[in-house]
Amino acid sequence: MNQKIFQGVNSNNVKEINRTILLRLMKKYEMCSRADLAKNSGLQPATVTNIVNDFIDWGLVKETGIINGNKGRRSIGLVLNAEDYVVLGVRITRTYTQIGMFDLVGNVLADTRISLDRMEGPQSALKKIVRKVNEMVNLDNGKKKLAIGVAVPGPYFPDEGKMHKLTEFPGWDDVSINEILCQSIDIPVMIDHDANAGAFAEWWISGNENFHGTTIYLAVGEGIGAGIVTNGGLFRGSYGTAGEIGHASIAFDGPKCECGNRGCLTMYASVLQMMRDIKEKRDDYPNTVLNEEFSFKDVVKAVKAQDELACAALKKISRYLAFGIINIICAYSPDEIIIGDQMSVFGDTLIGEIRKIVNQHTIARFSELTKIKTSELENDSAFLGAGALAIDYVLKNSSMFESKTKQV
Repeated sequence: MNQKIFQGVNSNNVKEINRTILLRLMKKYEMCSRADLAKNSGLQPATVTNIVNDFIDWGLVKETGIINGNKGRRSIGLVLNAEDYVVLGVRITRTYTQIGMFDLVGNVLADTRISLDRMEGPQSALKKIVRKVNEMVNLDNGKKKLAIGVAVPGPYFPDEGKMHKLTEFPGWDDVSINEILCQSIDIPVMIDHDANAGAFAEWWISGNENFHGTTIYLAVGEGIGAGIVTNGGLFRGSYGTAGEIGHASIAFDGPKCECGNRGCLTMYASVLQMMRDIKEKRDDYPNTVLNEEFSFKDVVKAVKAQDELACAALKKISRYLAFGIINIICAYSPDEIIIGDQMSVFGDTLIGEIRKIVNQHTIARFSELTKIKTSELENDSAFLGAGALAIDYVLKNSSMFESKTKQV
């Protein structure tokens, strides 16, 4: 029998797991003491001290300042080395790519954007992206670049390293994006669905300290996807594609989607559909401030100005999105649902409409227990999440620092 039904854990793996736990706690709380780490990890104080001493010897962790603890006790603070080490984060969308440099705490140190034409095809686009990424990797700024995280539209199959059936993004189906990027960039590359990246950012960077609950990040932009964080880790499902709520049908006889299904949520509640609705109804609203060449930014301004057409379109999209959220609540029983990406700019107006429908059409107790809000992050969650994916890779592979120390 070749398949291992039960997988043992050897001592080296235990050591790496314990290191990861402590590093993630230091990342989460930014500054903490050895006593804090022992308390929150469940590890023995002596084990924590030994591991932390290794981190300090490797230059991964620094001692800084004094922390006042319980009963007036004072301890030396510990922080990740955010000065000497950095990671890169890349978010690829249908119209642009954002590339940034992050310290190990998740602060954005530098970023740039590349405009993309969705019709130019992946080969040309990826050449632009790789060229700009390598410029940042090779930048002589005294900081060691450790890894790169990439957030891509979905569905994305991590085992295959490919995206598949992307709506309105021709040519990218079955492109081996993981292989192309790994062969072209000299540091480790982590790729994930942009909704997963956004979910990770909301949990990892926003200060959300819910280690044991379930948070769902709903990316509502040109497409729709959900990232699920439960008990401090991303839930991806057997194929790595869990959370593809955009291709769940809310109308079995609805319009046909590019994925082959009918009535997909993305056909009703995406930004692209909102723009189409406005174009179709524009002649019915002669007093609208939106001209024939309006952009999404124009729509945002129009909603703030109480433009009748823009507000009607937002209300319609909100209603459909609410029914998708009801399905999420029933399927995953989350503590909170965070709406991000482009649609999040509508804030309380969007949430008010969604909450009204959710309250009317789901079990009252489900509605009461689930918090629904828009993202509070100042920067794009998926972009920040790309950086967070790279940071987490580093924290899970601290042995890279041990190897470098031994080489010296």
